[in-house]
Amino acid sequence: MTTLKDVARAAGVSAQTVSNVVNNRAVVRRETRQRVLEALDRLGYRPNLAARGLRRRQSRALAFLVVDPSPRYLADPFHGSVLTGLAEVARERGYGLVIQGLPPDGKGGGRLSDVYRHAQIDGAVVTLGGTAVERRRHLGDLRRGGGPFVLLEQSVGAGDDAACVRGRNRSGAAAVTRHLLAAGHRHLGLVIPDLAWPAVEERVRGFRGAVESQRARTTARVVRCGPETPDAARDATEGLLAAHPKMTAVLGANDLLAVGILDALRRRGLRCPEDVAVAGFDDFDLARWIRPPLTTVRLPGDEMGRRAAELLIGRLENGRFSTRRLEVATELIVRESA
Repeated sequence: MTTLKDVARAAGVSAQTVSNVVNNRAVVRRETRQRVLEALDRLGYRPNLAARGLRRRQSRALAFLVVDPSPRYLADPFHGSVLTGLAEVARERGYGLVIQGLPPDGKGGGRLSDVYRHAQIDGAVVTLGGTAVERRRHLGDLRRGGGPFVLLEQSVGAGDDAACVRGRNRSGAAAVTRHLLAAGHRHLGLVIPDLAWPAVEERVRGFRGAVESQRARTTARVVRCGPETPDAARDATEGLLAAHPKMTAVLGANDLLAVGILDALRRRGLRCPEDVAVAGFDDFDLARWIRPPLTTVRLPGDEMGRRAAELLIGRLENGRFSTRRLEVATELIVRESA
């Protein structure tokens, strides 16, 4: 196990200087701090959490870390909902909150572990987008940060430094797909964003699994729309309907994409649900106000944020997670669009 003395020897400084950098004390020159940080990364040093207990009690700050290419990542309704639940619990328990966003490729955005070293946080709630390789890289960097974290919508491996909170995305997607199949739809489409998200991958599996379980002849097509925006979903849906005019039901991987699907129907002079049924996922606030009101799968992001915060604070204050894997139920909400 790498020690402070090992890092000090590699950086050519004293062990006290390394301790000052690890604890973010403003007594180290910039050049020396950078040399120590590079040595910490190179050697994979992980601070002893018990020894840092005093600093953690003084900090009392959590982080919400988001890996997403969009500079408007906080405008995403799901992130906003999670943040609402997380902030509510942090305020109740007397913790501050730091928010940090990074692109999946890591270019120009630093590293997730930096927030532990520079922002003086105790732990983090994290959501990772990007390819499986990119997510693994960010996950490894998180573990090198030395503090506990709760991962949203993605499983965690061995170790007592991490837990996860996941929605039942696969069963939720299967439920809404079965609802459409029961209504007689046999040509279905699903619109998803280009960026890989673990939750969306599970929704695709649920959609395909429900279709494959039907004995009746059924077709299911998954189309990527580019960025996770209504405009992109509208354009992808227009292409889907032009190529497959028999399509009678189209799902969005989330409600924002479903809004774009509805717009595509209007542009093509099609009625919803008479000509094409539409459904979404998440049950964002907008779902019941658009016309027609959207059939969707409710996944309460605010509850996920609250449960993640409670798990994390329990780990910080009791020395262990009450559970390392927690699932939040989904619910099919049937409205007028399907």
